Amino acid sequence: MLFVHILSTIMLLIGSFFFLVGTIGLIRMPDVYSKMHATTKCDTLGAGFIMAGLMLLTGFSGVTIKLL
Repeated sequence: MLFVHILSTIMLLIGSFFFLVGTIGLIRMPDVYSKMHATTKCDTLGAGFIMAGLMLLTGFSGVTIKLL
């Protein structure tokens, strides 16, 4: 049980890190296409890690199916 909480916390932190990097890329990149590339790549990974961490945290239930 403790391992699941630690793993889900790590996945949530990784997802938050990717969102932070995407936000910094949005601010720092020079043109529109670079900004779009930085945000879409990081936001996709960030959302994926956060959803996976939340699925681990809630266990197998109806909430997990909704997150999936």
